[in-house]
Amino acid sequence: MVALQAQDFAMCKWALGVRLPDSRIEKIDAALDSGFLLRTHALRFTWQLVTAEDVGWLLDLTAPLTKSRLKSRHAELGLTPDLLAACCRVIERALQEPLALRRAELAAALGQAGLPHAGVQVSHIFGWAELEKVICSGPLQNGKPTYALLARRAPPAPALAREEALARLARGYFNSRWPASLADFAWWSGLPVGEARRAIQTLQGEFYPQVIGGQTYYLPQTGQASPLDELTASLAERAFLLPAFDEFLISYTDRRAVLSAEHQARTFSSNGIFYPVIVVDSQVVGVWKRAVKKSRLEMGFDFFVSPSSQMLPAVQAAAAAYARFLGKQLA
Repeated sequence: MVALQAQDFAMCKWALGVRLPDSRIEKIDAALDSGFLLRTHALRFTWQLVTAEDVGWLLDLTAPLTKSRLKSRHAELGLTPDLLAACCRVIERALQEPLALRRAELAAALGQAGLPHAGVQVSHIFGWAELEKVICSGPLQNGKPTYALLARRAPPAPALAREEALARLARGYFNSRWPASLADFAWWSGLPVGEARRAIQTLQGEFYPQVIGGQTYYLPQTGQASPLDELTASLAERAFLLPAFDEFLISYTDRRAVLSAEHQARTFSSNGIFYPVIVVDSQVVGVWKRAVKKSRLEMGFDFFVSPSSQMLPAVQAAAAAYARFLGKQLA
């Protein structure tokens, strides 16, 4: 998937779990602790989960675009280039020893240096330090995230030529999210449309365009008459409880194929908050919430339509899978 949305830290673990059948949260935590998986600002100035193997070339490709788009916002916040550079130096010194710090501890180091250390400013400072390849996520401390130096978590790898990086990004996107359009890929990646088109062109022979409902989508060259039909059949009568900010919705600009317009306001907010959703037969049919107790998991469901007799058992099975992932008893 190259990068997976990680705005909500707890929920992004389930975003992996739901895609890795029979996995447990301990396995995801171990991958984060070891540095195999990193959480950093990679696309559109949002948190993403990426592998240590991919983080270098991905930031080389996307960070300059993100930095350029942040200029006016940073001017509003009083974050000049010199100030941001000073913050990065303080952050780098602070993480020499100990090797990982919680957000509040790193903010305190900025404050002690007389630099901005609270509110929106510090959020942008930490994000900028990630774009500058200074920091990324560190090992968990009591299940909570930390920051560490990227150079320690992901040793430098040979740089990719831009065309190769574009091809790798497009291939990862379309392999895991097809059918998708040029507009979808440009939105998800943050690339300008022209460069997104160039990236897709590198995949000729791997993907082919197909017009569906007046829109051009890209599908894999599988040798089958209709890979889309096979995909649809594989999802028939299956239910999934997807986390907040899940790629199933956030990877696309046009979500009408899976979400009715009348239900959009209950699925994501006007300011970009995506709620956990119930998906049955590849359609969003409701939202869910959870309450995690010491040893129990309590689930609440809000269906957009009256659930059928077939839907309820499928959703309960999905809830049981989530409980197993967390190592809890489903209440």
